[in-house]
Amino acid sequence: MSVSFDYAPDRPEHIDTILNGLNRYNPETTTVFQDYVAQQCELQAYDCYANLALLKLYQFNPHLTKDETITNILVKALTVFPNPDFSLCLHLLPPHILTPAAATTANPAAGDAPLSEAVQKLSVLNNLLASASYAQFWATLDSDDLYADLAADTTSFEDIMRKRIAVNVRQTIREVEKPLLEGWLSLHGAEFERFVTEECGWEIHGEMVKVPLNKENEAKGTIITENVKFDQPVYLSVPSQVGFARPFIAQSQPLSSPTQSNKAKEEPEAPRKRIEWSAAVRSYVQRTFSGEHQIEGISREVIEPKLKQIITEAQMNNNLDSTDWDKFPLPQQIIQSEKVALRFNSQMQPVTAHPRLDAPNEPRNQRIDSASKKRKSTEFDHQEHDDPRPQFVPPWRKSNIRPSENRQYNQSPSKRPHKQQEESSKTPPSKFQASWNTRPGQFEDLGRHQTSYGPSSPAKLPSNETESQGPIIGRNQELLKKYFRLTAAPNPDNVRPLPVLRKTLELLKRKWKAESNYSWTCDQFKSLRQDLTVQHIKNDFTVNAYEIHARIALEKGDLGEYNQCQTQLRALYSQNLGGNPLEFKAYRILYFIHTCNRTDMNEVLADLTPTEKKDPAVRHALAARSALALGNYHRFFRLYLDTPNMGAYIEDMFVPRERLAALAKICKIYKPSVSLRFITEELGFESDSESARFICDYDGRELLQGRDDGLRLLTDQAGTLFEAAKYAAFKTVDIKGQI
Repeated sequence: MSVSFDYAPDRPEHIDTILNGLNRYNPETTTVFQDYVAQQCELQAYDCYANLALLKLYQFNPHLTKDETITNILVKALTVFPNPDFSLCLHLLPPHILTPAAATTANPAAGDAPLSEAVQKLSVLNNLLASASYAQFWATLDSDDLYADLAADTTSFEDIMRKRIAVNVRQTIREVEKPLLEGWLSLHGAEFERFVTEECGWEIHGEMVKVPLNKENEAKGTIITENVKFDQPVYLSVPSQVGFARPFIAQSQPLSSPTQSNKAKEEPEAPRKRIEWSAAVRSYVQRTFSGEHQIEGISREVIEPKLKQIITEAQMNNNLDSTDWDKFPLPQQIIQSEKVALRFNSQMQPVTAHPRLDAPNEPRNQRIDSASKKRKSTEFDHQEHDDPRPQFVPPWRKSNIRPSENRQYNQSPSKRPHKQQEESSKTPPSKFQASWNTRPGQFEDLGRHQTSYGPSSPAKLPSNETESQGPIIGRNQELLKKYFRLTAAPNPDNVRPLPVLRKTLELLKRKWKAESNYSWTCDQFKSLRQDLTVQHIKNDFTVNAYEIHARIALEKGDLGEYNQCQTQLRALYSQNLGGNPLEFKAYRILYFIHTCNRTDMNEVLADLTPTEKKDPAVRHALAARSALALGNYHRFFRLYLDTPNMGAYIEDMFVPRERLAALAKICKIYKPSVSLRFITEELGFESDSESARFICDYDGRELLQGRDDGLRLLTDQAGTLFEAAKYAAFKTVDIKGQI
């Protein structure tokens, strides 16, 4: 027989009287229910009906809400899973608590931010328990100090959860592997054996744990039979054909007679014709997959379809023997040339990256002319009237084509060219027109370089150009070079090789220590990073260069450059190239505190390993995050005064915001005034003058009064002032370049 929903055997009489009477919705009973929740946590009791009644009172009286009591109710609801008590409690909480702070447009109140995060954390645990991910439940519980703080008020929380997990295992499983059960219960060795044998009454046989039979885990077969009787026969009505159209009859092959089918079975199938590949084709395939011809960035999965396409086209066009395979470009070279051609899509139409296999002896100039021509403006249409080939017209201009008379300001076609010639003879051509006239030739040369692959006329690049066969190798020997954004393929003459870049980095470090000219130093570092990128250099030197630039950007408060370096460092650290990944992981945690980005913060925390959490910088960042999440400003500012590495530069960006939040709390707690020295020590100021200047910056000069024991802040009058300043500070985070 099922237990009633409102039944609780250990419920005190005065609580039962309130629940069954008119005082259930009396706000004065809120403190009684709160004390009852604390009693449940201490005595390992549980009363869902009373807890829901308290949450309902919080709905009617939000000013009586107590965050600690809400989290204790949710933690107690977890201890009775898989019952839906946790979901029932969530539905009685305000929407701004259920929604993550990062997803809201306005910042929640000072007490709501920690509560919202606590609810999200507990919801994660509830989802893991509901999906029977017990091992992941224990790992998540140990991943953050906030979980330990939330469950601290519930006595023997871990033992209760182990017993609930054991109950679910007993109801569903008869035999389970020992290592798997150890992960589910988070117990090992003698402690695991004692819990399984003494607490649960199960048996351990080697590496297997056997659960005794019970009515839940015993599999019983059931036979279900159905006896369907039809009193009358069933008739299916078929509609008659209406109309005079002839029915569609699919054409099919005539059926063969049995004798013909038997003959077909007796006749053996003709053997498939085997293709004999020539030695030149086999050599071409071997050169394609040889190590010396491989190009970085082009994998074998991309090369194989291209190779199949080339040989198939040659076979279909009967050009296997006539093609000079020794001079024909390899598939990876053709793929690379196609990628290079895509860079110039804005200036010219796509060109074919390899010759047509059906016409290997076609002249080279005809192949170039068959490519699409670059679209030109109407001012130069008269230069192409003599070309008999059809001109390319973009689809978006087909509806706007007009006669030439209407496009020349009502002048006759015969007069306009003549007038243009007279004007051009009187005035010299402008620089723009001169550069325009040279551009078609430049792109034609480029098109020849990209379409010159072929067995009959191999391409030869000019001496001052390098054929694109992968990462370039710089030839510039200058140590210092200004940064210019690339608008075309890089020129090796303007790129510095790795030995020169090493000298450049040493020179930049010396100049930064001597001059500290950030604008010039940042420009040089961006130029150095650009040279590393175009040469595909990824090693310990690359990591060192990005780390130094990131530290300099942090020192000057340039979040834009810091984020660019941080993004590249994450990819470099994943390749195990050295550096200081834990230092910058700590910076990343502090940065997400600054931007209030809880989604990315949870991802970073989930990726942390136990070894990484022991690092001093990471441990400090996690402690700062936990202190702010719990609203413990005293601990946070103690940590702020002892920040390792360069984390203090990031903390300086959000410390004023947290000081305002702490001042708002102090004004609520300490009445009617508080000494300025106390504020200096609590909020991590270096001196009383600095704390007084901070208060005056937010129009609090009149709230400071001098007395015999020193300056004091009138907290009973400063509450609304600092509350408004806190909301304004949390409303917008002024940054540039998100990670």
